[in-house]
Amino acid sequence: MSPAMQGANMTQDTLIEQLTQRLPIVALYPISNRDIAIALIQRMGRAALNLTPHELQLAMTEIQAVLEHRLDHREYINEGLDAWQILLRQRGTDDKTTQNAPD
Repeated sequence: MSPAMQGANMTQDTLIEQLTQRLPIVALYPISNRDIAIALIQRMGRAALNLTPHELQLAMTEIQAVLEHRLDHREYINEGLDAWQILLRQRGTDDKTTQNAPD
């Protein structure tokens, strides 16, 4: 059975799982503990050094909650994929997998 026919019989979750295994494991836009330390120092100055581990963890938890609430990354991913498809067309890529991609 061709890969296209196999794909037609797979669920979206199965397709996502298979493709995820082929993608490199990277964070495309990480926010590091250093970024948070910089923000804390800018906000609190030297007093930030007196924060307890519990207070720091609480700050990290709140920052993560705000990012998850405010950042709908789907729009950015789709915009990046749009640019990728344009690049493929400009290069004249004759790959059948990209020809099946939606416009």
